[in-house]
Order: sequence, then C-alpha cells, then structure tokens
Amino acid sequence: MAIYSCNLRSIGRTTHAAGTAGAHVRYISRPDAQPVLLSEHMPYEADPARNFIDRAERAMRKNGRVIDKLRIALPIELDEHRRAVLVETFMADLTGGRVPWFAAIHQTGKDAHNPHVHIAVHDRDIETNRRVLRLSDNARDRLAAGLPGPK
Repeated sequence: MAIYSCNLRSIGRTTHAAGTAGAHVRYISRPDAQPVLLSEHMPYEADPARNFIDRAERAMRKNGRVIDKLRIALPIELDEHRRAVLVETFMADLTGGRVPWFAAIHQTGKDAHNPHVHIAVHDRDIETNRRVLRLSDNARDRLAAGLPGPK
C-alpha cells in the first residue's frame, strides 16, 4: 500500500536571500541525486532552469513569492516511467498548463527505498503573469480568489 506525504513551503523575496529559489532548483537537480527532470513552460536542464527562476525573481516586485516548493512521496510500487507519468499528470491537473514548474524525481541510489519528487512552481500565468494557484495563501485569501479554502 502506498503511503502519501506532501510538504509545501515557499520562497519569497522578503523571506529569503536573493537567488535562493534558483539555488533550490539547482540543488534538487544535482547530478549525484541522479534525478529524472521534468518541467513545463521552463527549461528542464538544471542551469537554464536556475537562470529562468533568477530572471523571474529579478522581475518581481520586492515582496513577491518566487516559488512554491513541493516535496511529494511517490509510490514505491510504480516503476520509474510510471512515477514520471504520475508527476506530469498531477502537475497538469494542478496547473492546468498555465504555470511554469520544474520537477526532479529522486528514486535511485540512497533514494531507491524512498522515491519522491521535488517540484518548484513559479505561480505566474504564462500569458497574464498573474498568480493562479495561490498555494501559499491562507484560506480566506484563497476563497476570495474563487479557489477552494485550505490548500
């Protein structure tokens, strides 16, 4: 039986040093973790993805939320390909194809017994540059935006 775990944290311009979000993307995609990299609306390689996030951070207002970080346990019962399909399907459902995201699946070496995915979501619509998901908002603000209450 698969065990579910999901952790959500945010990196903002006022709460973290400049470049922290880009450094996180680089860290989760480090070669020694042997990650399977996935992304949508941003590069899927480590350095170009970090540059994308760093440019986005510089373009944001001074108190902007740069990325939301998700860490999700993946079923050990699935093979590597099915885990990748699961992550892509989950992110398509979550973002509706409107928001840039970058994912690194860790499932080999010391992570073979604990497969999981790190996802960096830059919550800005690719066309309007407005926030869409509001994952880090409180329940009141999510309801005011027409989204389900608690995240």
